[in-house]
Amino acid sequence: MRSGVKRPNIKTTLEVMVSITCRIEHFKWFPWVLEPYLYHDQKRLLATLAEKVIGLAEAMARNQTKSR
Repeated sequence: MRSGVKRPNIKTTLEVMVSITCRIEHFKWFPWVLEPYLYHDQKRLLATLAEKVIGLAEAMARNQTKSR
């Protein structure tokens, strides 16, 4: 292994993902909760934020408002 290069701890990463997923499951019954959006890095998140997160949230808000 090269000096100064830190390898990700896969076990810890999976434990965190499972923990977060379990917490999300508690909120999914609320009609305004979106499906989680998983991204691989900050660059991809920023490139798709408007489409994958903000756009879906705005569409859901419009639908919720129409339902009232």
